[in-house]
Amino acid sequence: MQSLEAFLSEHGVDEHTSLGEVHRLKAIHRRQYRREYNRALYREKKAVRFFLTPEEQRKVDRAARYHHMKRATFAKAALMAYLDRVFVLPSDETVRSLELGIRRIAGSINQIARRVNTRRALEHSDVDEVNHFLTDLEGLISQAFRTPPDLLELVEQGMEKAPHLAGPLRYLLDMHRPAT
Repeated sequence: MQSLEAFLSEHGVDEHTSLGEVHRLKAIHRRQYRREYNRALYREKKAVRFFLTPEEQRKVDRAARYHHMKRATFAKAALMAYLDRVFVLPSDETVRSLELGIRRIAGSINQIARRVNTRRALEHSDVDEVNHFLTDLEGLISQAFRTPPDLLELVEQGMEKAPHLAGPLRYLLDMHRPAT
């Protein structure tokens, strides 16, 4: 698309051209520019259409408003974040509880191995105990990676670790606060 200056020059606009004629030519240039821009956009990008239930739409709309985005822009960002595997990791407390569960299982396995090595019989209750720990751990892991962490909790933990960031955080929050 040619520039506005080149367009006006091509149509013989000079310092003696009336202001009304300049505005008319600028409007023509703008329409042509938009038409070419949209054609190029639709050639380069593909539209995707999907349906949401009213409840799903309300959830998407709420999240989009929260992030100050339009619905389609938010849906695209959320989809691409999922596909690019951009995730928020579980909190430190959740990771610690997972580590504790793994240590418990490792301890039980070590006890069973010691019993077997000393030629004592392996009891069914030992195996049940390890299976119980594994089931509990599976539940913890599933919950940790399926339930997003509480943002307030993450910020509070971050502030405990780095209190010097309070000023920059306050600045960021003020910058992104919705206008009332």
